[in-house]
Amino acid sequence: MRTKITFLSLYAMAMGFLEAVVVVYLRRVYFPGGFRFPLVAPADALSRVEIAREAATLMMILSVAMLAGKRGWDRFAAFMYIFGLWDIAYYAGLRATIGWPESLGTWDILFLIPAPWVAPVWAPAFISLLLVAGALAVWHLQARGLEPRIGKRAWAALIGSGMLVIGSFLFDSAAALTGNSPGGFAWPPYVLGTGAALFVASRSFAAGRSTNR
Repeated sequence: MRTKITFLSLYAMAMGFLEAVVVVYLRRVYFPGGFRFPLVAPADALSRVEIAREAATLMMILSVAMLAGKRGWDRFAAFMYIFGLWDIAYYAGLRATIGWPESLGTWDILFLIPAPWVAPVWAPAFISLLLVAGALAVWHLQARGLEPRIGKRAWAALIGSGMLVIGSFLFDSAAALTGNSPGGFAWPPYVLGTGAALFVASRSFAAGRSTNR
């Protein structure tokens, strides 16, 4: 397990730094005057390339997670761990290379599928920390011969929580499309989504069941 976590960490951090380097180049093309709101939307052709790059990144994370795990929960934990650490390494790489973001409150475009996700940097960074913590919790349970116990209602609650968080990121997506500054972060769905996810996850981990069922 230690060896697996070590190499997953190396992969996620290297991938995050590589992503940061790519974004440095892309910003030179998209935003030669600097990346800050209000933004000038890039050309449609470049936008399609960027969306394809994001989809490819997700496929890379998913593929490595599938290879790293032996069972469903192990693979899910690997995906959470890589995704969370990759995102953290991405922002750390940008900070180290170009001094951006200036602070955790700096606004960013997080994702483009199906529409621009807009939020201050601290919001995705906190989710990434939760993903890494969740993965480590799953692996800790597995080391004890257990795995999280999540029923259909709990899964529905987790999915709903995720939708609320994503909704908070999409709330002001028009700012990225119309060249305006974000009006403010959508706190209620973000707090409700993260709070509900933490509650369900903690109960599921506490009610872990044997993997030898």
